[in-house]
Amino acid sequence: MLIHSVMHQLICCQKIFFKKFIMGGKKSFTINDIFLSVSKGLGYSDRIEPEKSSEFGVDLLIGNPKLSRQEDFLARDWNDMLAGSERGMRTSLIFKDMLNKLPKYDFVVIDMGPSLGAINRAVLLASDYFITPMSSDIFSILALENIGDRLVEWKKIYRWHFEN
Repeated sequence: MLIHSVMHQLICCQKIFFKKFIMGGKKSFTINDIFLSVSKGLGYSDRIEPEKSSEFGVDLLIGNPKLSRQEDFLARDWNDMLAGSERGMRTSLIFKDMLNKLPKYDFVVIDMGPSLGAINRAVLLASDYFITPMSSDIFSILALENIGDRLVEWKKIYRWHFEN
């Protein structure tokens, strides 16, 4: 019930922020802004500014459709990490760095799309847990198994590169 209540608050909060910032034209810090300094080779950004919601008691780091442009960047730097690049390793940890800069939160919920692409890999590697909605059909069960297999593989690869 707690998860349902939190998710309901987040959905309502997102709707309000969408109207206020996207439809209202207000410029706000978004999840895509985290990538700007990293993609320019300047390292992690010190600036992370979630929007505060007094109405719902949750804060929101606003999403941005431009985040999808970072998919190739993250995939390329993952491959660079596999070749021993420190930058590739740091880029792959971008969401871990973001989470470390949000210490006052007990929970951080990251809403991801349904793929096993580079963005979701970086998010999952940074996460302690993940929750996924699914149907009780064979395809959903196989998809969940696929996510689990890939996550184990990614963590093994990452640990090996981190330790060597």
